Amino acid sequence: MKIAWKKAIAWLNAGSSRSTEESILVDRIFMLLDSIPWAPNIDIPLPFHPKLLTKFLSRDWLEGDHINLMLDQLRESLTDRRARAADLDFKIATIANTMSLVSAFENQDERDYMTYSGFRQLRTLGCLMVSGKCAGVGMIMNINGNHWVAMVVDAHRRSIRYGDSFGHPIPDTLLETIHWWIRHHYVTTQDFELTHLPVTHQNDGFSCGMLAMNALSHFMVKDVPLAAAKSVAYGERLRVVANAAAFYIENVSNSALSGHENPSLP
Repeated sequence: MKIAWKKAIAWLNAGSSRSTEESILVDRIFMLLDSIPWAPNIDIPLPFHPKLLTKFLSRDWLEGDHINLMLDQLRESLTDRRARAADLDFKIATIANTMSLVSAFENQDERDYMTYSGFRQLRTLGCLMVSGKCAGVGMIMNINGNHWVAMVVDAHRRSIRYGDSFGHPIPDTLLETIHWWIRHHYVTTQDFELTHLPVTHQNDGFSCGMLAMNALSHFMVKDVPLAAAKSVAYGERLRVVANAAAFYIENVSNSALSGHENPSLP
């Protein structure tokens, strides 16, 4: 863990051409890292493990846990109706939900979607759309184990919105999977039109997760612009870490720490 943080700090310090806003974020992150309780009582339910933050402070490809952390941040933004891009309630699927969806489609001959307990959350999301209690479901999907894309099943506008930062069309199998899921909750999928979800074009090999999240956030939250590819590779990663560290500190009560001395780094 110490090695991961040393690399992260080196990455933070290496941003010689950063903007004024990015410099402010770097200073804030150093201040927050000094305040994080690195050894909280084991009985405290932690919002996430602080080590997750190190991958954001790098040029590394982000994994499912990192995407989930950003999805949590987006979900929190949507709790304030004033922040929504439209006065509609969209639900945000977790990575576990999207993995379950793929599994449900691939194993449909072995596990009945409507009864298997492992698909309960998927059924709940589908039922919320059909009942009108939510306008649709936003997702970050993984393609071939190495690429993240954004998708919105928009029940309100009867559309399937898909955004790939490399500009590739939706894979046939993924579209079949989404149609299969919709058919379990709607009579037909014919009125769900496949449309483009705006997303910034990717020009590196590691920013797909950040760009997919930005595309989903741009669709759902007011005043979230499509980010420039350069800012996603650095500034947007800083923003995620600053928000996540602040959230972590707020949710881990100092009174629950046991004999803890807080070092500047783990």
